[in-house]
Amino acid sequence: MLHLSQRPLTASNADSRLFVGREAELRRLERAARLDFNVLALGERGSGITSLMARHQRRLEEAGRPCFYMSGAKIKDSEQVYDAITTRGMGRRQILSDVHREVMGLPATGSPFHDLVRRIRQVEGDTLPVVFLDDMHAPQLTHRMFGRYRDEMWELPCRWVVCGLSRHRSEYLTPPAHAFFETEITVGSLDDLVARDLLEARLAAAGSEDALDVDIIRSEYEEIIKEGEGNPRLILALARESLLRDAGENASRERFRREAARLGGTEARFWQHILTFGPVSASDEELQERFGVTRARAAQVLGRLEEAGLVKAHHEKQGVGRPRKVFQVARR
Repeated sequence: MLHLSQRPLTASNADSRLFVGREAELRRLERAARLDFNVLALGERGSGITSLMARHQRRLEEAGRPCFYMSGAKIKDSEQVYDAITTRGMGRRQILSDVHREVMGLPATGSPFHDLVRRIRQVEGDTLPVVFLDDMHAPQLTHRMFGRYRDEMWELPCRWVVCGLSRHRSEYLTPPAHAFFETEITVGSLDDLVARDLLEARLAAAGSEDALDVDIIRSEYEEIIKEGEGNPRLILALARESLLRDAGENASRERFRREAARLGGTEARFWQHILTFGPVSASDEELQERFGVTRARAAQVLGRLEEAGLVKAHHEKQGVGRPRKVFQVARR
């Protein structure tokens, strides 16, 4: 089977065969775990940070280290965190399962973070468990947890690997939160050799029924690696896109690509990004971070693409405030 899904890899045996590279990052993570350091792991969306953490967690568990995983998306606010810590995760300063609490007429755990704290406190033995807190993309929440409630977090019998976005590094580490993390890990772009290994691992897993699709991807192999720029999500998106286009779309895409390239390198990269990932706005922080541009520069580039007829724009209303201008690839 041809595995081109953009879902993060898990710790399963099947997914482990698809994991490539990141050995330097894994060694650093393993040393940090051995030294009982709290880790701040930073990368950008699509860099493979969640897949890396699944691999690291599997290695720790194989070595006998207790581990827990939680997505930061399940944490609603910092008061929920504070309540979970100060009430030992249960609201009555005692550790009971939800079944026992129901029998006793007590309220349930209250939140996923409450349940996490309860499980942390139930671990027996001298080895501190490692908690993977993924998707901490809200810098203010992250800072409150590890800054405002730093001392309370330190009291929990565990070590933390907190995963966030590189663009928010300074916000995560604003004092007093900077003292909580003993080390940082940066999950950057893959070099070309590892990017090739990533794609080869997917092609190698294909069955005989996928032979035609494999041939199509191989016909655009170099282009996929070049345009993927070492970002696993983008590499796989480009591979999927190559399977969806027909001959007419290929010819049209090449014409659009040449026209965008004549406008400039940044314009060509913006156009490819929109083609692969869909509509964008100049206000999108991810777009600005990916290309290292300001909002004003992003608006300028998108405006040039619109003037050339390579993208078209519409206004999109989001909550209160002015509608934002959204750009998508034009069709001719």
